[in-house]
Amino acid sequence: MSLHAKICRRSPFRSFGYLELILALLAFSLLSGCGGNGDAKTKVTAPSNLSYSQTSIKAVRSVSIQADSPTVSGSVTAYTINPTLPGGLSIDPGSGTISGTPSALASQTTYTITASNSGGSTTATIQITVVDKAPASLTYSNSKITATVGTAITSDVPTVDQAITSYSISPALPNGLTLDPASGVIAGTPTAPSPAATYTVTANNSGGSTTAQLVVTVFQRASVLLDLGHSASLLALQTNGSQVLSEDLLGIGCFGTTLAAILSSRAMVRKKRMRMGSVWLGKLPLSPLPRDFKSTL
Repeated sequence: MSLHAKICRRSPFRSFGYLELILALLAFSLLSGCGGNGDAKTKVTAPSNLSYSQTSIKAVRSVSIQADSPTVSGSVTAYTINPTLPGGLSIDPGSGTISGTPSALASQTTYTITASNSGGSTTATIQITVVDKAPASLTYSNSKITATVGTAITSDVPTVDQAITSYSISPALPNGLTLDPASGVIAGTPTAPSPAATYTVTANNSGGSTTAQLVVTVFQRASVLLDLGHSASLLALQTNGSQVLSEDLLGIGCFGTTLAAILSSRAMVRKKRMRMGSVWLGKLPLSPLPRDFKSTL
């Protein structure tokens, strides 16, 4: 057999080898395409249904809050919050738990928490308020104020166990006396008599309130009769029917026909220094002052 004949007989085999190569390349291409579709099917799914166990937190300054933890569907790689939490509180970026001890007051604010991964994110909102601890044990240095018209009282200062934002009182104090709404101090100079009455003082802050009660009495000033015959404060008055006898601290006695006359006019006839417990009106002697002469102004 000639060489040419041998070559012609081998050509079909060589053609078959090329065909195998082409088929192998096509198969590789198809397999690569399938692999790409497989990657698309394993894409990360965004988290969803984020929620918190406490959606409204009323915290007390300097008191640790109960940790607030989230639940969520899907995987989460990070948690963030906006706006920034009040001082002392924080969110764990890995677990999303909110915890801490608030160090400053904060009005009610809505916070948005975002849970995210490479596939997307989901959000939830909560409200947080930080208030003071409610006040308690409000007391005053003088719980029974006895005042005199025209004479300034000693300032009555309160004590209480928490910071206070305002004080109020009910009913209104007698004329001339005031309550400082910031400090709670009661002070002033009464301008008119007022019978004994009970007043309720309320101390407030953002956490609540507490109260204390005071009794305030305002007497007419003793000097009402000083212009009517006395040069010193009165010690006592004695009445006998329509007659009135007064005695001052210097031992001077005055006599009038009625109590109204002494209080409303200059109806004093004469005054004499006390002698041996007796008072003279001109030449008219009056009975000695009895031992129970103690009706003081």
